[in-house]
Amino acid sequence: MAVYSQAIHFSYFILDDAFHIYENDHIQLNLSNILWFWTNSKTPLAYNIWQVIGAVGGVHNTELFRIANIVFHSINSVLVYFIISQLSSERERSCKAGIITAMIFAFHPIQVESVVWISSLRGLLAGFFVLLGIWTSINIKFDYKKSVAILILFILGLLSKPTIFLLPIIVMGIDYYHHKKNFKEALKENGFLIFCLIIGVVYFYNDLIIKMTGGGIGSYLKLITFNSIFYFKRIFFLSDFGYEMSGLKDVYNFKLSIWDYLIGIGALTTLCLSFIFRKRLSEKLGIALVIFLSFYVPISGVLNFHYQIVSVVAERYFYLPLIGLGWFVEILVHKVKPSLGRYIAVPVAIILILTSFSQVGKWDSFSVFNHNRSESSFFYNILLGKQQVKEGRLEEAERSFLRAKKNDPSFIGSNVGLMSVYLRQGSLEKAELLKEEIGELLFEDWTLLSDYISILVENRIFSKANSLMSTNFSRYLYSRQFIVIYRDLLESERRFILQVQKSSVSKNPELEERNRVRILEIDTKIKELEELY
Repeated sequence: MAVYSQAIHFSYFILDDAFHIYENDHIQLNLSNILWFWTNSKTPLAYNIWQVIGAVGGVHNTELFRIANIVFHSINSVLVYFIISQLSSERERSCKAGIITAMIFAFHPIQVESVVWISSLRGLLAGFFVLLGIWTSINIKFDYKKSVAILILFILGLLSKPTIFLLPIIVMGIDYYHHKKNFKEALKENGFLIFCLIIGVVYFYNDLIIKMTGGGIGSYLKLITFNSIFYFKRIFFLSDFGYEMSGLKDVYNFKLSIWDYLIGIGALTTLCLSFIFRKRLSEKLGIALVIFLSFYVPISGVLNFHYQIVSVVAERYFYLPLIGLGWFVEILVHKVKPSLGRYIAVPVAIILILTSFSQVGKWDSFSVFNHNRSESSFFYNILLGKQQVKEGRLEEAERSFLRAKKNDPSFIGSNVGLMSVYLRQGSLEKAELLKEEIGELLFEDWTLLSDYISILVENRIFSKANSLMSTNFSRYLYSRQFIVIYRDLLESERRFILQVQKSSVSKNPELEERNRVRILEIDTKIKELEELY
């Protein structure tokens, strides 16, 4: 826990945390909101835990949310130790194998994103249920209790994160490799797992984009190669850590070098040869590969879930595959030279801990973006531009939004960002041209519309802001965020009118009367909004 403790006091991350937690209309803990997540989300368990944490410490108390992440990761690391120790049948080294694999799982810097990013609780929670399911399959002999326990844990895992849907394959692999049952026996005694697998496939399928690639088999292979190289470099070279913003278009534009292809081919060859010669090397390589592939295939590019449009690859996706890969490496090192693991374990642990500790520090506020190298990503440039606007670096922000627009002209968020820059610079004509370019699409996306209205309010263009809010009132009537922004707009206008009246030297009865009427209209509208709220 000490490695990750420095992040406890960090603020929310700019991505997802607001949407999931402190700006979520249903985050307040009550029966209605609890049930709402079970009917409107594929991962309701994580939201229910966030509801409880928010009720205890408040939704703006990031400390409790991060402590929850750290606690789950710590428990999962202990479960990894027990699972690998039990699966390693050689008594003299089972404890060592468990310690080394758990150490890699607990402290490898690729895990930092999962632990420090509050929104990644879903992966940690899914890992907790999956690891309990694996432990159950090892320690409970086949009977109805085992079947019921694994089924419940599997469903809870799916409701935390659907990418764990291949857990039944791992359970059958444990029966085959660890409990020494032949394939028919394993299949016969675990018939219920086929049912589980069907449930998992259907649940995951509903989260799929059936056609991620439009360039045929070449683009498909490039997507898979890009994924494998990304994770290989992160795991074995400990390089370029930080939030990765690489959407599907970034992958298509990415130029793979000959070394990248050689790394991908080498990694695939190692896995294939290890599986072919597993009996000669170690029987445990089989179950290590089953664990690794069952967790890796759903995030490898072979199958695609909808988040991968924005983030094709992400460090948090590799949270569970690291268990199988870590154990796989430990087995190979032991086979090369049994005493080698003893000599390198401590230096490797120190390197991993220090690298992770350094990586955790980069997640403070926007530091993660300062270390990110995805400048070709439209998403990266959008976020960077927003931060530069907040810091008053308008010329840099303009360049970031223009890069985003160049990378993906269809994404209208870059135009909204440019409008915010031009309005702050007083270039109203440029802002209006961009608004016309966006057209009606601006009103279809509440986030972009609210950004634009906020920009107008900041520049005291109240008449236009009020006109937009009135026009879209019926469309967003039941959005709490809309009502709050509308109320803030009216209160800002009210404060501005009173400020102008107070600072005015000469008296203008006609203007004063008009302002008095407008203030009464504002007060009436605010009262109406508060009643709706």
